[in-house]
Amino acid sequence: HRVGRIGLILHKDAHKVEVLRIAALMAHVSGGVDQRERTVLDKLCAQFALPGTAVQPVRDPAQSALGR
Repeated sequence: HRVGRIGLILHKDAHKVEVLRIAALMAHVSGGVDQRERTVLDKLCAQFALPGTAVQPVRDPAQSALGR
């Protein structure tokens, strides 16, 4: 439900990617991206009409920023 609501208020692709980046950072902070968190990232991509491949480009810098 929350993912759907976020998708309704964001219209610019740059904003969608930024939300995805922040979500990836939050997932990494908790000790790495587990399957449940990856599912949420995938749902965000789907809601934003971004390809599933959009997750990896935001995950890698998030991981690097946190030194992992």
